[in-house]
Parts: sequence; structure tokens; C-alpha cells
Amino acid sequence: MYIIQETGQATLNQFGIQEAKLFSVKNALYVIGSDFVSERMRILRLSYDNELKELPFTEFPVDRKNINIEKYGKYVYLTGGTNPRSGESVNDVWRFDTDLEIWEQIPITLNGDFQVVIPTMINGEIVWASPVIDDMYHSSFKISNPADSPANVAAGIEYIEIPVTEVEYFIGDDFCLYEDGTFLLGGRLQGGNCNPFTVPQYDTYSIGATVNTVAGSDTKLAVGTGNDVRIYDITDQLYPTLVHTQNVYGPVSDILVYENKLIVAVENGIDTIDLETYAYVHTATYGTTKALESYNDKLYVGDGQGIKVFDPETLTLLSQLNTSGDVTQLEIIDGVIHTFEWAGLKRYDAETLAEIQTDTYYVYDPETFVYNSKLYIFKNNSTVELTFNGSSVTEVSYVGDEVELRNHYTYGNYTYFPEGTGLRISTTEEDPAPICGNSHLETGEVCDGGSVACITLSGDYIGGTAYCNSLCSGYNEDNCEEDDGW
Repeated sequence: MYIIQETGQATLNQFGIQEAKLFSVKNALYVIGSDFVSERMRILRLSYDNELKELPFTEFPVDRKNINIEKYGKYVYLTGGTNPRSGESVNDVWRFDTDLEIWEQIPITLNGDFQVVIPTMINGEIVWASPVIDDMYHSSFKISNPADSPANVAAGIEYIEIPVTEVEYFIGDDFCLYEDGTFLLGGRLQGGNCNPFTVPQYDTYSIGATVNTVAGSDTKLAVGTGNDVRIYDITDQLYPTLVHTQNVYGPVSDILVYENKLIVAVENGIDTIDLETYAYVHTATYGTTKALESYNDKLYVGDGQGIKVFDPETLTLLSQLNTSGDVTQLEIIDGVIHTFEWAGLKRYDAETLAEIQTDTYYVYDPETFVYNSKLYIFKNNSTVELTFNGSSVTEVSYVGDEVELRNHYTYGNYTYFPEGTGLRISTTEEDPAPICGNSHLETGEVCDGGSVACITLSGDYIGGTAYCNSLCSGYNEDNCEEDDGW
């Protein structure tokens, strides 16, 4: 068996590896990783005596994000992945022979999107299935004879159709609140359990403008600011790519995803943005829209006049109720509308809009969130659960985080929250090690590429340029000029 211990060996970064996977064959552990600088795959072998060695190759695959591997006897197959420069699918197939310790290329170029594939052994065949949907099927293929020669393996590769049993727009909404004594912690629903974030503030992503709200669908994240909606591709979850900006009648106060479009609360109405074509429509509603909620196939809107109910497909006004006005928050629980408006907390029947008697309770424009049919607000630096007994309002206070009551979106391992002029990124994963060499400054790094003037590092320097070192742990000051006193 293997015993996990400190080897005293160099880190993966020193071998030029930025993204890696570990696998074992026979009496050795291997690390396969991408070197984004030399644009190639590297393999290290760690034997029982803890000797870490890079294996030399004359032939090798190109580097990639998303390392998809599967073992078969003495072979380790590698396929697909994402080109780190173009963002497109790498459609090759290679195998590593652990006896000869050589790479063999399978002479075929795949047809399809195989950036991420899930391998499964079925009756001696390796089936590779992509979660990407293409014409109601998952992009998939199988290797029928993985132990044969490369040419025969290529000849035996067969595309297969794995039908999609249900197609719907994915909205990541598995955020949860975990009660731990007097603490209320944000987290993710996983396996039916609410697991608190292991790293609530894992990273931040700067937007460059105050972020009011977020929403998302699949790999698209919509960010609402003072005067626009910015849509990002979050395939690379920590480094969103801006794909579309839509100027709106700002500020954007709320965003809701309905089927394939964004519904946006703006200054003098409601805007919609198609998530496929980015077609944009503004609908005047004669009120400053602040809050949106979808309930029983209806769109409930809180605005400067009160509550309006729309058909979410056509934005046809179905009913409305003038309240005390200035509705800034609107939540619906079990058929009851809860608003925070000019006169404070109010409740209404969602079907008839009849007011439900509620004792005076005033908090101006608090962050609000509903989880497990419970209403939470942020008040006086605490997360407060509000319960109702007839008309009376009762508070239960917890130690909590205001940001975690805001609109959010979960995709992959990360949850995005609006915070200041950027996004807070939270995760339930263990804090991953930073990747030196990817040009992104991550937790644990002093720098990641680039250079600074030496005079910014020390007052003893009078000139020169310092470059980020190969470990991203600091700057190489060899070229810095000191004042020699003359």
C-alpha cells in the first residue's frame, strides 16, 4: 500500500505543471499534468522510495485544461480537454504505455465537443460521454479494443448516441443555509445535506462597477450594475469571460431567469434579454421596478407604486395593487407575499392581493432570502429569521453574513455573490493550490507573471525591474540597482 508523507521533492510548479491528475499503475504513482508554457503534457513518476522523476518523451500530447483519463491494463488513455488558448475542444486520443513509459497517439481526430468527458468501462470497452448536449444526444464515443495497436484502436472507435432523457435550462439553485447553534452559514446542497462553504470568500472577480445583483443559466452568468447587464461565460469558473453587455434603463435592481431569457428590474419598467440571441426588449410599467419573483407561473413585481402581477411570457399585466409604495423587497412563501416597502413589512395573499394584517415592523430595504419556507433578513449586523403568529412578528437572531442573503448563482464547484464592485466566489471544495503561470493572481501567490519597478519593493533600490519568480512566491531582484553611496 501507499503511505502519504512529505517527499521533500520539488513542487509541480517547478516541473512546469499547472494542472494535473494523479493515477497509479502497478507499483508506481504517476502525475500527469499540463505545461501551459511549453504547450505540452508532462508525466512524473513517484515510486515507493519517494523518488520523483519526470519521464522524457520524444512524442507527447499538447497541453489542455480538463484532463480526461481512464486506465485499461498497462495503458492510460487521454482524450479531449480544453485548449487553454482558444477555449475550444481538443479532439485527440493518446495513450500512455506504463511498461515502456512512452506515449502513443491514436491516429484519429474526434468529431464533437469533448472538453469534459466521463469515462465508463462497459464489457471491456471504454465509453466516453460528454455532458454537452448535441441535437438531443450527448457527444459520445467508445473504444472497443483498447489493448490493440494504435491503428486498430482508431479503426475501432465508434460514435454512439446517448439520448438526453430530459432537456431543460439549468439554473444552479442548490445554495442552502446551515444552522449551527447561533450561526447561520451559507453552503451547498450535496447529497441531500446542506454543507457549509469550506471557503466562503475563496476568490473575488472584479467587474469594475457596483454589482447590484446576479443570476445565471448553465454557463452564463448575468451581472446587473448601475446602467447595464453584463453576461459572462463561466466555463472557466474562476475566470469569467465577458460575452455581451446590454445597456439598460438602470440601475438594475434585480434579475430573474425565466426559461431562456433574463427578466430585469430597471428604473422605469422591465427589460428582457434572450440568453441565446441577446435580443433586448424594454417594457414600460410606469413604476421603478425593484424586486422580481416567479410564483405559480406568474411574475410578481415590486415597484414604486406597489405590487404588479404579469404573465412572464408576454409581460401582460394581470393584476396590480397600489400599496404604501416604494416596494424594495418581495418574497413569496406558501402563497403569502412578504414586502418591505415605505410603511415597512407588509403581507398579502398571492392570489387575491388582499392584505394580511401584520403588526408594525420597519426595516428599510434589508437583504432578504427565503430558504425552507423561512424568511431571513439582515438587520443590525445579524441574520434574523422572521416568524409570524397571527399578526405578530417574532425575531430569531443568528450570526450570519449579509452577502449570503443576496441573489446568487451556483455553477460547478462555485457560488457567485454580488459584493462591492465585483463578485465574491465561494466554494465547498477544499482550498485548491494556486496555479503558478496562469497569469491570474490567486490566494497564496505574491505575483503571477509580470514585473514591477524595483523601487516599489525597497527604498534601497534606485532603479531596475524585478520579474515574478518561477514559484510566484515573490520577485527576482537580481536586476535591481542599489545606491552605492557615490
